Amino acid sequence: MALVLSEKSTKERPIVEAGAHPAICYSAVDMGTQKSTYQGETKELKKIRIAFEICDQNDDFEQVENGKVTIIKKPLVCSAEFTASIGPKASLRKFIGREWQGHHHQKAVGLFRGVYRVDRTEGVASEVR
Repeated sequence: MALVLSEKSTKERPIVEAGAHPAICYSAVDMGTQKSTYQGETKELKKIRIAFEICDQNDDFEQVENGKVTIIKKPLVCSAEFTASIGPKASLRKFIGREWQGHHHQKAVGLFRGVYRVDRTEGVASEVR
């Protein structure tokens, strides 16, 4: 499927409602090294982005194929960007521990042995807050 870009404004997308929602991780992206400023100090840090489909919230989306427009329902999505670190104070570690808490998620278990394979999070059920 081709990526079609245009200048025209599209409808505003709804924001995921506040609260806890069942979700599926559908993307874990290595964003490479990025400049990041925190408390006035700029550093180059390796970053990742983890994205989720929110299972209990949908919206209508237009799908154009061969000039024909079809309205389809798809789940809303949300994502979070993190420094690629799983140290004791790292936000990624806290996020994984909170979002996959209580789940028998072998990747989260590996986190506490000092190893976390972000590429293996896709398709894993979660609860996103």
